[in-house]
Amino acid sequence: MPHRHIYTSSMLLAQTIGLDVDKDAIVFAKKSSKHFYFICADLCHLPIRNDSVDIAVCASVLEYIQNLEDAIRQIRFTLKKGGTLGAGYPIETTLLKAIIEFFHRKAVREWNPHRVMGDEEYRKDPHTHKQIFPTIRAMLGKYFLLMRREKTASIYFPDFLSIYECVKLLKP
Repeated sequence: MPHRHIYTSSMLLAQTIGLDVDKDAIVFAKKSSKHFYFICADLCHLPIRNDSVDIAVCASVLEYIQNLEDAIRQIRFTLKKGGTLGAGYPIETTLLKAIIEFFHRKAVREWNPHRVMGDEEYRKDPHTHKQIFPTIRAMLGKYFLLMRREKTASIYFPDFLSIYECVKLLKP
């Protein structure tokens, strides 16, 4: 049986930075992982040099951002030419909104199965999404080149049958 050797290097090949606007989330993250660097910051005001990031990932983040265009512009500025943004966001249909409200209401024990929040009430709630998926899609398309789009569970499902979409985008 041949011997397999695994070579490791003590040289740092990449630096991973976790970012959140919530200080408590940063404290938790620092306790959970000693291998990453975490900073508390707003996506609209990134404390990261322009053209310094190879890959950015926003999973279930963009839908909570009030000023989406500023955030996406900031992400784009920090990426190197040819850098990649991986983004995931929910496809908000009436069905998904009802499901989210069901679980949100169940958690606070106020849920009424005969009432779905109106759009304005839904948007004002701090635990709900500030952006809808068509806006996110359009804004990402404005600043990035689409490389790949996949929906849960299939790219071929129409939006009303999907609940989440992942996109891989390239900075031109």
